Amino acid sequence: MYSYDGVKQASEYLQSQGVPRVYRKQILESFNVEKIKLQTAGDSTYGLRFYGGNANTEGRYLFETFSPLTNRQNLALPYEWNRMTGIQQFQVRSGTIMITGKTAAQKSFGSQYIGGANQWYINNLEDLIKCH
Repeated sequence: MYSYDGVKQASEYLQSQGVPRVYRKQILESFNVEKIKLQTAGDSTYGLRFYGGNANTEGRYLFETFSPLTNRQNLALPYEWNRMTGIQQFQVRSGTIMITGKTAAQKSFGSQYIGGANQWYINNLEDLIKCH
């Protein structure tokens, strides 16, 4: 697969969902564009989300599991965006298309936001089922 096929497919998917170009660009640029791919959630696909401050409990960006890259720097989450004071688990509705890949750096907020952690983007919040 050519290294940018995934970003093209993800862009076409977002366009088919009615996401305006300005937001498609923003979403795709939150990923390392060479590593983006589309995946379909199965019956037991669960993701986690940090929240706090300006970031709501429900949100479109999730990560699958804790790893050494699960931190503010590798998730590229500037404090202004997400205070990371809480964490919530969600089940992703089976059949949901997810954009997956590595987080892109957010260096305009500081050189420490290097990215590299795995992340998911789920376009429709109704496809997230909050776990209690």
